[in-house]
Amino acid sequence: LTILDMKCSAPQFQEDKQEGHDTYFSAVVSCEGQSSKWKSSFSLPYPMSFRIKRGADNLLIKFQSNHTNKQIGFLTIEMDALRDQKVHERWLPILDIQDPKSHIGEIKLSMLWIHSNVRYLSTKVREWSNLVDQHRRALNDQQDKLKGLYQPFDKLKHVVDQHMATVL
Repeated sequence: LTILDMKCSAPQFQEDKQEGHDTYFSAVVSCEGQSSKWKSSFSLPYPMSFRIKRGADNLLIKFQSNHTNKQIGFLTIEMDALRDQKVHERWLPILDIQDPKSHIGEIKLSMLWIHSNVRYLSTKVREWSNLVDQHRRALNDQQDKLKGLYQPFDKLKHVVDQHMATVL
């Protein structure tokens, strides 16, 4: 699993920012016994990666105020929602640690879980091959149109080709 980007929006973090703190919160991201801490002002400075074996556990993100050193919120993400091996980008609520029915802010996450290298590579090769085929068909269509344009001027084609060679 790679978390490509994280951006937070929460009033409590804004308050810490206004008080002049360098980093406003910490986020601990954990899944399948692995965890990584991220201290930030509001966005992830680099991608964060985890080796996910089964995908049976949820991804858990806990937020702590750096100003008060108290855990203030959390969110969980079911790994099954990421199983399609596509980039998922969405805003999610940060749930209040005291009252999980309310939220203290939002986090925008951009995530990608490649759980099968073979399947992922096969899908990408197929997508790119389809794109190459589309471009080839478009190129062939344009070449046919160019031939049609030259048809009434058959005797000038050689002169035009020479002129184009000197221009390019």
